[in-house]
Amino acid sequence: MIAKDDPDYVIEEYKGRIIASHKNNVSQKSIDNIIIVYDKLDFPDYGFYIGLDDSKSAGYRKMEPVNMDDARSYIDWLAEVTNKKDLQQDASVSVPVPIKEIVGQILSEVALRRLENNEAQSPSKSRKKGRGI
Repeated sequence: MIAKDDPDYVIEEYKGRIIASHKNNVSQKSIDNIIIVYDKLDFPDYGFYIGLDDSKSAGYRKMEPVNMDDARSYIDWLAEVTNKKDLQQDASVSVPVPIKEIVGQILSEVALRRLENNEAQSPSKSRKKGRGI
């Protein structure tokens, strides 16, 4: 996407979201306008291009003419949809966890399994040598 301090973009905050608008955008709706909306936590890694229709599995993507009003309308719609009281949280959606925490958990599990495997493969020290009769 873009860098946090990219001089080619004008950054605006609107209702807890970040709108990145290219400096060459015009105020009228245009297919040449580049406008990206980010969640604050996802900026600048994951954003949504306003007006880009990439729903096709093959072929060219289609760009609709957009302007800043469209970006604000999208954020208004998104806020309305996510704030509905009858909206049920999908159980399959995971809650974001910091990557360091996940890696730490995985490494701990790997170390524990290695220890268990080493103990299972090594001869037991508690065995007494058999006496010959």
